[in-house]
Amino acid sequence: INFGVKVVFPEGVTNVKVTKVDDIVINPAKILPSGTFASVPGAYKAGGNVIEFSYDVNGTTKAVTLTK
Repeated sequence: INFGVKVVFPEGVTNVKVTKVDDIVINPAKILPSGTFASVPGAYKAGGNVIEFSYDVNGTTKAVTLTK
């Protein structure tokens, strides 16, 4: 299953990439430009999908996991 992800960056956030969706490692990571949709693969399951992002803020690379 492919689904669309739209990210609107807060100020100071750059270089946002999807690194993992559910148990699927996205390699190379999918770059998400601010305010646009990007299609990423995923495995639909009840309870939603888990998406891992990496991003840079103030020169530091960080990561976040979102669960729908």
